Amino acid sequence: LAQAEFVSLVGLHIGPLSVACATEVDAVNAATGEYLELKTFVQPPPLREGVDNPEVWRLLRYSHPKWWAQCVVSGVREVVAGARDEHGVLWGGSDPRGDGCALGL
Repeated sequence: LAQAEFVSLVGLHIGPLSVACATEVDAVNAATGEYLELKTFVQPPPLREGVDNPEVWRLLRYSHPKWWAQCVVSGVREVVAGARDEHGVLWGGSDPRGDGCALGL
């Protein structure tokens, strides 16, 4: 478990309103200095040809829009996502380093 929490203070203008908010920061890309958002999700079961998987649709309908909105507000340009099994074990995902360490930077 993480022992520290980092935040970024972000200012937004919505029409005539000025809004300041603190957003949680998961990581910083050491090469670029930009913020990264780290996300995990339960891997849906394998798809059979011609069968819609409701878990995939739930991920696309509910999780992805929330991830997008959070990133827009906090100024994050990159999400590093990893699939985990029902026991919480990370087994795959985007791999920015190219060395098999899905969420490590």
